[in-house]
Amino acid sequence: MSSVGTVPGSGGTESQGSATSGSLSGAASVAPFLNSILGRLISRGVAGQVSHDASPAVAGRYGLSIRKCIAGIGTLLVAGWIAASSIRADTAIYLRGEAEHRAYLAGQELVHHYSFQAILAAPQWLIRVKRLGEADVAYHEAGFANGNEVYYVMRYSDEVVARSDRELAELRAREPDADLPEVLEVALGRVSTGSYPWAVNEPAIRFLWFGLASAEHLDRLPADRCEPFYLLETWPDHAAQVFLERTPAAPRLPARAVFLSDGVIDSTRRSARVLRYPPPFDKGFTNAVYSVTRSTNRNGMVLPLAAEVVVYLGRPEARSDAEVQPAYVFSFAVTNLEEATAPRTFQPALPGLTLVSDERFATDTNLALRQLLYTTTRWRELNEVSNSREYQEARESARRLAAQAATARTRNRGASLVGMVLVSAAVVAPLVVVCLARLRHNQSKTR
Repeated sequence: MSSVGTVPGSGGTESQGSATSGSLSGAASVAPFLNSILGRLISRGVAGQVSHDASPAVAGRYGLSIRKCIAGIGTLLVAGWIAASSIRADTAIYLRGEAEHRAYLAGQELVHHYSFQAILAAPQWLIRVKRLGEADVAYHEAGFANGNEVYYVMRYSDEVVARSDRELAELRAREPDADLPEVLEVALGRVSTGSYPWAVNEPAIRFLWFGLASAEHLDRLPADRCEPFYLLETWPDHAAQVFLERTPAAPRLPARAVFLSDGVIDSTRRSARVLRYPPPFDKGFTNAVYSVTRSTNRNGMVLPLAAEVVVYLGRPEARSDAEVQPAYVFSFAVTNLEEATAPRTFQPALPGLTLVSDERFATDTNLALRQLLYTTTRWRELNEVSNSREYQEARESARRLAAQAATARTRNRGASLVGMVLVSAAVVAPLVVVCLARLRHNQSKTR
């Protein structure tokens, strides 16, 4: 795998001019051949419709000959073909690099270092990260596959797996009649729908995704909206306001992004009681800034080689919403980049028995299906899961929960009605007593 570097004086952009010039020279040599073929087709009347659709207005308005039009079309077709095939359909971009996460907590700086690998074949992607020095986890890996599904797996370290297996064997020896599993899971997995990796538990993957593979997802969103990927926990139904700049060249990845908070504390968005930041930040503030510091042009594709996101929170005793301070900074740098044959699938491989949380059936009204759990050694297709025992049990659980919620609402309405009657009685009763007393007084005076 070749090392990636910058060309001096290029403004932080790696030059790939040789590949581009080679493509153009190839177009120049092939274009006459294609022009000749098109000319023969026209002369035989086979491509009559092509000549009509190609550029009749141009030919008529400027008096160009059909032959010249065909020559131009042939050259453009070849140039477009060369550009489109610079990254073939069966080819992917392979990246390796390093990342760093710095958190500032109560005056302390906490630093985590990562190594990462990424495979990009838009819109598909596969990203693996390893936090250096982490003893319990071997790696985190996530990928976008099947057009609308994100897969994530966290593999326990060999030490954790060996220790757990040993403890299970000891427990089975002490309690031979206990209902114990035959084997334990070696990994945890999640699968969700959509192109935003909200169900990925490792924030480092989401940051790398935004920098390297978010173009297709951003195309689906309004230009001024994007999910706050930089949060430690995020959801698919909240998109923050963003001022986004994207590279003009394909694949149009983010070059700079400024995210604004609306003043709501994000960890409370799904709580019964939504909380806001204290003033002056309750009205909103600049929450995060993403910026590319170094990029490369690879066969017409602009890719970041280094980037960072700075996440801000308000300063204590601040008097304006501009008085923010960094809460944490995440940065990455690509060290190796090459093109190679794309993998057969962009689903991360399951390393053995894995406990999967399947979120593809999750809805706000189907709480029991928000986390459909099962163990497996391979990713299951959607129809396979919907016919499984676990799914049927989850649906029955969802039905029971819905019935209990309906009963509780009915009881609450009944209690509210009784309460209204009692309150009304408490308010009206004194008025009735006063009216009756006045009536008796008037009657006694009449007598």
